[in-house]
Amino acid sequence: MRKEIRKSMRLMDSSKTAAFRKGRCFGPALGLAVCTVAILMAGCGSSSKPVLVNPSGGLATMPTPPAPTTANTYVGTDSMNLWSLSLDDNAGTYSYTNSTETSAPVTGTVAAMNGFLNLGEVNGVSLGYALEVQSRMALLRPGDATAGLVLSVPQTTCYDIPYRLRFNYIPMEAGAAYNHTFTTSNYGSVVASTNSTGASWQYENLQGSIVSGPASFTGSCAVANGQAAMSVSGNSLFNLYNNNYSPNYLAGNTLNTSLAIGSSGVFVSNQANESSPTPSHNAAGVAGVAEPAIALTTTTVAAGKYLGFITQPVTGANSQFAGTTSPVSFGQTASSGTTMTGGVFPNDDVTLPPNANISITLGAQSSTYNGLYPNAAVTMLDPNQNCTTWINQGNSGSSSLTVGTTADGYVTCTFPVVAVVGNPEGKYVIFLDAFNYTAGSYSSSGTTQLGAPMQIYLFQQ
Repeated sequence: MRKEIRKSMRLMDSSKTAAFRKGRCFGPALGLAVCTVAILMAGCGSSSKPVLVNPSGGLATMPTPPAPTTANTYVGTDSMNLWSLSLDDNAGTYSYTNSTETSAPVTGTVAAMNGFLNLGEVNGVSLGYALEVQSRMALLRPGDATAGLVLSVPQTTCYDIPYRLRFNYIPMEAGAAYNHTFTTSNYGSVVASTNSTGASWQYENLQGSIVSGPASFTGSCAVANGQAAMSVSGNSLFNLYNNNYSPNYLAGNTLNTSLAIGSSGVFVSNQANESSPTPSHNAAGVAGVAEPAIALTTTTVAAGKYLGFITQPVTGANSQFAGTTSPVSFGQTASSGTTMTGGVFPNDDVTLPPNANISITLGAQSSTYNGLYPNAAVTMLDPNQNCTTWINQGNSGSSSLTVGTTADGYVTCTFPVVAVVGNPEGKYVIFLDAFNYTAGSYSSSGTTQLGAPMQIYLFQQ
């Protein structure tokens, strides 16, 4: 049977046209490559089985990455802006820049603290934290706890992926979100392949709860000055929902798309309406990872120890919730089944023992996509009993919420999330998207709404 499957896959692959063999590409250049795309309103990709395919007859994986180096430049996004981060681990120095706003670089020396890099402070104000997986990815909080989170990766070459490889991702929801369409459990995915040189890329089977536009489109990749510049053509949108007025830029406005992919398969994208007077306010980003070659063992994922960040943006002009980005640790408290426990570090100090008041229950893995957990849940303390208020108001999504108490009698709220999990080089990476009903409230059109979009980004230690 396996022999026949492999034979049919080879026949299918060889029958593709030259146009199909052109492919997709990601790209940076101190801020990821920029490509101009006209975005139109259109239907989403199909929800059929993935078009996976590897000449060996198995699921595809990323090419073998090069050995890590001690000095790296990472490019990425906080969903609103493009950022560049340089880390020299030998010298113990760093530099980060908001490329969209062309701000002056912030530079300094790093201090390693419990797995994080402390970027120092000025006049008692934090310059940020970073979490680096050397030459693979970096999470950056460029400032104090009110700063957004930047996911970034290095890309210095155009990868040769002459087979189809799926990337699962979540939306990055950062920045002020006036007129934000609050949704939960968002995710998307896209299949990518290249020609034999990695210069031409093909994307197909774009699908998920947040996508718009044709399911197939093309791209290209070229290397200049040590960076791989990637571009996309077509009118597909990776993330429909994000910041101010984001649905409006589907009406034929000019869209700039920036993409990058790390050598281990971590994927980041930003799309912004450059027709807007403030393009970053009309931007949307995504964070993802290559689909694992085999289904994950969920109990093993939950049993790991992780560091990362939890980020929750400001939720409106009249927000009572300032928005926060905080370092977190999970797995220091023993997991149970598919549930992992952790929390933030008190006082934004990673030298202190982390809290253990957040539980992530991954639940069942998708039977279609390895590493996708579409029905996961998070349980958090709810001191203001926002969850109860939401339920009592009869708001949408109330049936998915559960109010409970801890053993000490503190009120909790359990709400749905979607989790994307990858296993690059034998280490689990977890990206979660949710709407946190326990967060502060704001008033919009005379209606009180509670909560804030929330993402959690974790990497196994």
